[in-house]
Amino acid sequence: MKKEFENRFLAFIKENALVDHETPVIVGLSGGKDSMTLAHLLHKHNYQIIAAHCNFHLREGDADLDQQLVEDWCKQNNVGCVVKHFATEDFAKKEKVSIEMAARTLRYNWFRELLNSYHASSIAVGHHFNDQIETFFMNIARGTGFRGLTGMKAINNQVVRPLLFASAEEIQAYAQDCKIPFRDDHTNKDVAIKRNFFRHEIIPKFQALNPSFQRTMERNIQRFQSIDRYLNLLFMEMEESLVQVNDDGFLIKIPGDKTKHVLVDFIHFYLEKNGIKSPMQAITDIMDAQVGAKSQIENFSIIRDRNALVFQKFKHYEAVPVFVSEPNTEFTFDKYRFKITAISPSDIKNMPVDNEKVWFAADQIHWPIVIRAWQPGDRMKPLGMQQTKKIKKMLTDAKIPSAQRAGFPVMADQKGIIWLPFIRPSQDCAVRDLKATVVQVEVSLT
Repeated sequence: MKKEFENRFLAFIKENALVDHETPVIVGLSGGKDSMTLAHLLHKHNYQIIAAHCNFHLREGDADLDQQLVEDWCKQNNVGCVVKHFATEDFAKKEKVSIEMAARTLRYNWFRELLNSYHASSIAVGHHFNDQIETFFMNIARGTGFRGLTGMKAINNQVVRPLLFASAEEIQAYAQDCKIPFRDDHTNKDVAIKRNFFRHEIIPKFQALNPSFQRTMERNIQRFQSIDRYLNLLFMEMEESLVQVNDDGFLIKIPGDKTKHVLVDFIHFYLEKNGIKSPMQAITDIMDAQVGAKSQIENFSIIRDRNALVFQKFKHYEAVPVFVSEPNTEFTFDKYRFKITAISPSDIKNMPVDNEKVWFAADQIHWPIVIRAWQPGDRMKPLGMQQTKKIKKMLTDAKIPSAQRAGFPVMADQKGIIWLPFIRPSQDCAVRDLKATVVQVEVSLT
């Protein structure tokens, strides 16, 4: 049993050219059955491995015991080991993602750092065929299109999966036969986690209907992967005739002789090939939209033209910030012209009512002020409000087009942002006494 399993393991590595003996491989070693079996097999067959363990501090006590197991195994087997601690819950809250997504992002970002540090060839993870089946059904539920039916690849962007040929039951039996130490993660039984729901609630129903369900799924996924390889060839031919690249982005024609679903899959293929993350639903929505509709994917705005989708890169302005130490001055910042004037009480007449001219209480401004491009995380307290608001949200609420948001100016004094031009001044420097000097700021496009 052990020898046969190891032979299949080595054959799968060779068939898919996953790792070699010449360069190191980073092994994501959680302490669970699958990753510990993977590390055991690679080490036994003389591959150069560096164990990388993530302590996400999510399971009080258990997380530290997992780390201890990994470190002990590495020490006993003379395997290099690196450990990284993460404040996972804080990261999830900050990025507004699930704990599972936060952990995945943190894990793979760190693994890729290790690739460079150790000049490694790949990142090896312990996914097996049961994980493949779960991924298949999760992709169907998410609506990832045909390509989602092909499941996980044995190798994908330097991530390799040498156990993808094996079932969870086979790995369990091998680990027991070889007395490989591992720890069970009790959260794997929590069906509130999406993958666990498919594992414990959905897939067992298919297995009850078909005792050979795993074998059936293996054949299905192999067929889908074969069709996907054919589609890739077709899509490369379509790319030559449908895509026009220019300095500002690219255009994808929408010919009348292709069905919408084929075009959606092709667009997804083209974007993914060029490193652009593209949710399938976002592509479908813009395809179904009326002519003139706009959307965005990553740093591209998308316009639905009559016979094409036009992808335009967001323009990133690199204008140098302008510092002003006193009023009564004019200057330009990128494509904007500013005029700052001090107005004495005797000259004060009607308060400005438009968004291109504002007044500030002179004694509330902490000079010097700076005009600069807004940055992620910027906030201000808009006039009439007592709480701060993100500049990004204010730009969105003001319906500033996505392509125009990059480089949009803000005015700040030494304590914070006091004006989002064209939109709203800050409450902090509001004029409360018309008998005092005010500072008038005007903005216009050059």
